[in-house]
Amino acid sequence: MKFYDIRKYNALLLSGGAVVSACLFVYAMLYGHLPANFWVFRCDASMYSEEYFLSYCSDKSFGSYEHGAAYFGTEPEIVASLTTARVVLLGNSRALLAFSSQATEDYFAARNVGFFNMAFNGEADVFPRRIIEKYDLRPDVIIVNVDYFFYDSANIVANKILNNTSSAHFEYDLKAWVQPWHRLICTNKETLLGGLICGGMLTQYKSRRNGRVRSPNWPNQNIAITYSGNYPASFVPGFLATARKFKRFADKRGACLVLTVVPSVYVTPKVGREIAAALKVPIILPPAQGLTGFDVGHLNPKSAEVWSRAFFNEFGPVMDRCLKGAV
Repeated sequence: MKFYDIRKYNALLLSGGAVVSACLFVYAMLYGHLPANFWVFRCDASMYSEEYFLSYCSDKSFGSYEHGAAYFGTEPEIVASLTTARVVLLGNSRALLAFSSQATEDYFAARNVGFFNMAFNGEADVFPRRIIEKYDLRPDVIIVNVDYFFYDSANIVANKILNNTSSAHFEYDLKAWVQPWHRLICTNKETLLGGLICGGMLTQYKSRRNGRVRSPNWPNQNIAITYSGNYPASFVPGFLATARKFKRFADKRGACLVLTVVPSVYVTPKVGREIAAALKVPIILPPAQGLTGFDVGHLNPKSAEVWSRAFFNEFGPVMDRCLKGAV
């Protein structure tokens, strides 16, 4: 075989390999198989604004951005808002949605008190504690939804971030970088490119100003929500030990700790009452009758307004005792 024939076959092999590699990369990017998942274009793009960024999408090729936006500071306005917040709300997705209400905003606006909803989807105590430490936050009040919060753990998304690897930084830099392009291309799907790549998968947007989440397309059903009748006896000693550790943490920050239990079929207020009694801190449990959700675990927007308004009606005297200086 002549030398130029060998070179021709080598070129064909290299070209074929490059095409296959490119196809595999595109497939992995589109279907969430890359170490850094940032393909946002199948997510609903309709709620971008100067205040709101895309924090979560049900498409696994993008997934969650809210954790890294706060911890890595890829949304600098979040850090600025956190450092000035006098009241910080912590918990999982149930707290995130329950306190993402107009009633919450109105309550604090009427009193000129800064707040931030720092609850995260699927999160317990370790990750928010690390954010508080990282930015040396010193709020006057920390409100905690007890719902499996005092678990001394972090979820898989948070653990990846807390490992502080270069790949984690890179992923969240990409998630931040791609959003202006998503907004530009997909707010007008009538363009050729928009029609080809843009979609409307379930999406949450988060306020840089106060952490409130909103959604253009989250399910909004009316499924009855009540507290669980089950008491998780085997977990309670662990919850109490972690809660005591968190109380010492809050005390060092000079923060009052206030507990609640957002209504859900997965939790009982009895655990919250036990923890509050052990820590000697207030717990606020508004009436939970007549509430509905988009599932049995999460209040829908209408019931979130009802429940959070009732919560803040009881919270006023507690906040007045806790806030440092004039309210």
